[in-house]
Amino acid sequence: MRADELDVLIRPIREALDVYDLGADSDIRPRDLDELKRDADALLVAVRAGEIKKAASNVAGLIEEGTTTAHALNSTEGWLTLASFYRTAYDVAAKLGFPDLAQLSLARMHWAAERGSDAVLGGMYQYLRALTYLS
Repeated sequence: MRADELDVLIRPIREALDVYDLGADSDIRPRDLDELKRDADALLVAVRAGEIKKAASNVAGLIEEGTTTAHALNSTEGWLTLASFYRTAYDVAAKLGFPDLAQLSLARMHWAAERGSDAVLGGMYQYLRALTYLS
């Protein structure tokens, strides 16, 4: 892709990753958590199918919606769904050649996983972080 095409995909992801700790956004009306979990799963499937542009186009908005949901519900499932969106942001950034954004996405994934008390995601964070540095 051309640089301007990449910027259109990457800039919203950068912005979405930046508001992780600001709490629920009153301008966002999140859908049901089950719908968000289905979207998180669909993003993972898209990445595995090589549909990076599709995943990149959707992940920023889902991070914003997931952030509001996680803060509003403050539930394990809410935080883990948000962590999944961050994981997809990592995949997109890594595959499109943005290692700084990949590292930031991993840090956000780890942050959300801690709030969801998920040791498996904590281990995944360490593994993916090591892979990022090796790349």
